[in-house]
Amino acid sequence: MTISQWLETLLSLMDFGSVKVEELAADKLGNRWLVIDSAGLSEEQVNLLTGENGSGLDALQYFVNLAFDQGHTYIVELNGFRQRQLNILHDMAIKAVNHVRENKGSFSISRLSPGERRYIHLLLQEYADVESFSEGEEPNRQLIVRSIGAKDA
Repeated sequence: MTISQWLETLLSLMDFGSVKVEELAADKLGNRWLVIDSAGLSEEQVNLLTGENGSGLDALQYFVNLAFDQGHTYIVELNGFRQRQLNILHDMAIKAVNHVRENKGSFSISRLSPGERRYIHLLLQEYADVESFSEGEEPNRQLIVRSIGAKDA
């Protein structure tokens, strides 16, 4: 059984009917995308699957990654929700890099999930002049971006 078939079966068992899931090739960060086809879903079902602020997709994604730990992360997508979120995170990362470059200090980003912090850390690996790390304890953990060689944040 493929991961797509597994997720289709799970959605069927959750009473969402016959839903198709397409697995896409890995993106540049190594994430594998599982795209749920919303064609056969009602608006209410889409909202339920997405959940408040993506919590439904987060839960599905957690189960998928727990069941299929293959050395990469699966991202569960529905109606472009995840892509919009990743675009926002990308903009945050660029803002942090620009701030650090202009001010030679540090920039902190709070209120991120562990997965969101991981994504920004991966994005920032492309910039040789900045470094990123997380500090603090959940739920107040922050991602810090600073110039390479800068002293304490």
